[in-house]
Amino acid sequence: MKSDRRDALRLAQLLRAGELTPVWVPGEGDEALRDLVRARESAKRDLGRARQELTSFLLRHSISAPKGTKRWSRMILR
Repeated sequence: MKSDRRDALRLAQLLRAGELTPVWVPGEGDEALRDLVRARESAKRDLGRARQELTSFLLRHSISAPKGTKRWSRMILR
């Protein structure tokens, strides 16, 4: 059963005992940076999936990179 009175009493006891730890609320700048990091990670994941799909497609059609080149090098991407 939910009881705000019981919760308030317990919080007061914890505060008096020094058991509560402070929390940090991020500001707008911090949230913007977090959003940017999340977007970058998502884009990297999408790129990896797209590369895997393209590699699989090319392998299914027996198309491979020329000898002496790496799969995703600048030379191949041109």
